[in-house]
Amino acid sequence: MTPADHLILFVTGLTAASFSTLIGGGTLLTVPVLILLQVPAHTAVATNRIGVFGLAITGWVAFQQQGLIRHSLSWALGLACGVGAIFGTMILLSISEAALKGFIAAVSVLLLIFTALQKEIGVAAPPKRGAVRWAVGLPLAVVLGAYGSVYGAGLGTFLTYLLVILFGQTFLQSAGTRKVAIGMQAIVSSILYYRANLIHWPSAANLFVSMGIGSYLGARYGTRLGNVWIRRAFMTLAAVLSLKILL
Repeated sequence: MTPADHLILFVTGLTAASFSTLIGGGTLLTVPVLILLQVPAHTAVATNRIGVFGLAITGWVAFQQQGLIRHSLSWALGLACGVGAIFGTMILLSISEAALKGFIAAVSVLLLIFTALQKEIGVAAPPKRGAVRWAVGLPLAVVLGAYGSVYGAGLGTFLTYLLVILFGQTFLQSAGTRKVAIGMQAIVSSILYYRANLIHWPSAANLFVSMGIGSYLGARYGTRLGNVWIRRAFMTLAAVLSLKILL
């Protein structure tokens, strides 16, 4: 890659992480740009996980400073996503690409409609739900961890749905709480991709730094937008994600 290519990638990582740390979806920007810069698709996916790990670290620090992380939930989901990253790849690779995309798109549309109808969801934290949320939430986190190992576009978005709907968090709280899950999934995926010799290290280092900086800035200053505006941005992103998968 040329210096100009690295500059393009740095700006992309910085931009993607600044909004992704709040609402998810950064992979929808970084992986296509890597491919446009002549990085093979499988290598692009693997390399991007290093950048996501950088995003998770600095985002966690910024949200921790603001007291927006629920630690017990964060680490429980992180361990579940880590397990999914290890074991889920083989399961998901046995499913046809068309079937997987159709399932993800259908779930995205249904959850988007649910979010639109529930005006207070993600804006005001409701009372805590019973133990059933753990019985449902942790297996779902394993599935999401597995999905993240295969591609990961929208992983943060889906984790936000899980935290908002099942655990009653606001969008800002979920943005902080999911950072451990994102980080655990990314580091396990990165180790697996490293063993497969799929990481392009110059690009990985670029994204680690740029996405780390973007995530910290987004988490530190983007939270001033408040839950209502983040809810709107989240729903817009979820709609775009659904359309992108369907098309």
